[in-house]
Amino acid sequence: MMVNRAGHQTGPQSTDAGKIGTVPAEGFPAGPMNRFAAAVLILAVNALGAFGCTAPHPYIHDGNASGVEIRYSGDVASALPLATKHCAQFERVPRLVDPGLDVAVYDCVRR
Repeated sequence: MMVNRAGHQTGPQSTDAGKIGTVPAEGFPAGPMNRFAAAVLILAVNALGAFGCTAPHPYIHDGNASGVEIRYSGDVASALPLATKHCAQFERVPRLVDPGLDVAVYDCVRR
């Protein structure tokens, strides 16, 4: 420990004369390799997080024997398989009535 002008003990300072700072923790010195490793880790975490942000799968918002509303993202055609499965429960086939921006409305009509 060092003693300053006021007689107080101070913690370790940087090794460069005249510069104030902290000394890196022993066993984990700050350096270009550790900065590179930190950058790679941050990029990896961000990349993994981006995969979780893909568009949601279509799902049934509301439906009965006469029709179904399906929420979707992207192409309205992605809602058709779910509408077909829903209408098949009632021995019917889907007919697209309103291809909205994020909700597709299908009527379930008799075959």
